[in-house]
Amino acid sequence: MARNKSIAANNDALHRDLGLCRSGRTGRAANPSACGKFKVPTLRNVATRQVFFHNGQVTRLRDAVAFYVSRDTHPEKWYPSVNGKVKKFDDLPVAYHRNVNVEEVPYDRKRGETPALSEQEIEDVLAFLYTLNDGYSAPRNTK
Repeated sequence: MARNKSIAANNDALHRDLGLCRSGRTGRAANPSACGKFKVPTLRNVATRQVFFHNGQVTRLRDAVAFYVSRDTHPEKWYPSVNGKVKKFDDLPVAYHRNVNVEEVPYDRKRGETPALSEQEIEDVLAFLYTLNDGYSAPRNTK
């Protein structure tokens, strides 16, 4: 997902969200191959969330699904452009762009190609995701 400029740390042009390889981590997470990778949350109650992705850049479930299927076919919808060139993965140093999944469905498409899902198929996925709500609410911190 694109750099979220509403996060205070992102006011520093040198700050980058490296995902699982953040400094200070140990074990597999310390490996540079983890840079740019993020844990995927459960789909349980996904339709009740207020923000999506690691940086909260997306606030609608529909946009989250649309991002997955059009990130590579229409990157201009999701990433900024500089001098007419789309800056994909703008919150990740170029050295780690190779860690971003571009081979598996739906990321295996190229710019300008048809997205992996049609608008109707996105609606069908959303309908399914809305069925995953079990009514659970996390307890509020009362301190």
